[in-house]
Amino acid sequence: MMSVRRPLLLLALCTAFAGPAGASGFAPQEAGQAGCVSAETCIAALLAQAGSGDHVKELALMTRMTQLRPKDAPPATAQEVRPYSEATGVDDAGTALVGVLQKPQAIHSWLPENRRALALAYLKNRQPADAAKVLRQSLAQMPSYGPYWLDLGRALAAQDNVPDATAALVLAYQWAQRPATLRSTYEAAAQGHGAMAPVFRAALDAIDANAAAKAGVLKGLPPLARPTPGTKPLRATVDLATCDKPVWPRASLRYEETGTITLAYFITADGRIAYADVGTSSGHADLDHAALLGLAECRFTPANVDGKPVDAWLQLQYVWTLE
Repeated sequence: MMSVRRPLLLLALCTAFAGPAGASGFAPQEAGQAGCVSAETCIAALLAQAGSGDHVKELALMTRMTQLRPKDAPPATAQEVRPYSEATGVDDAGTALVGVLQKPQAIHSWLPENRRALALAYLKNRQPADAAKVLRQSLAQMPSYGPYWLDLGRALAAQDNVPDATAALVLAYQWAQRPATLRSTYEAAAQGHGAMAPVFRAALDAIDANAAAKAGVLKGLPPLARPTPGTKPLRATVDLATCDKPVWPRASLRYEETGTITLAYFITADGRIAYADVGTSSGHADLDHAALLGLAECRFTPANVDGKPVDAWLQLQYVWTLE
């Protein structure tokens, strides 16, 4: 077992053509001014904008929610009491399943599989309100974990909240590790005859609209390009002293996931983020999202031409490595 786990940050010497000043963007603190001041209000704001196609606003809300998440609780010092459960659920296996899963979820609340298992048990036992409560608490700790949004969509649909259920499915897709695989699952579900089929169809329509909107934004930006030999690179810069290092997801540490992520940020002339995306994945969505959202909290300095700030790209590599 490796005892030291240290993330390394490498700044890639990549550049781009600059564009004229004036592109819109965001600073993470502005999400708080827009009402994202707690986990609940941020979740509500994310659900409200999920089908809007506003990639920048979604990134701002996710970044703000990451800033608000609670710190890891210290380990318990008292001796754990093993739960007594042999007589539980003699007549009701669903209730027994919920009871059995509550204890490990409470002990290892940082492990997504435990929290998700409890939420799914509630859903199986026809307790969607309880499932939604667990999932909202889970999103407060790990807002970019796509499966939580997927399960929240099912819980909300079971409570006849179709608009928010659709939005949650859209967010699950936006932050999925394998979007193509998830889309295929959505398409299959949309062809069914169950109560969720119309919800999946609506989610697919919103996903397509969002993709078109994001492509339109990207088309309006100058292309990312490698520096021409012999020329001075034109690029924005990031001040790493203005933000904390991205937090290594505890589940990723448990499974010793590592990798290198290439990130691209388009920085406006006033130092705001107008576009951000993962260029090359580490192979682990949790690490990709932790780096993308963590570095979005930093302050950026725009590129300049003849002493004047201009819009430009900044490309970074973040390396998660175990030593």
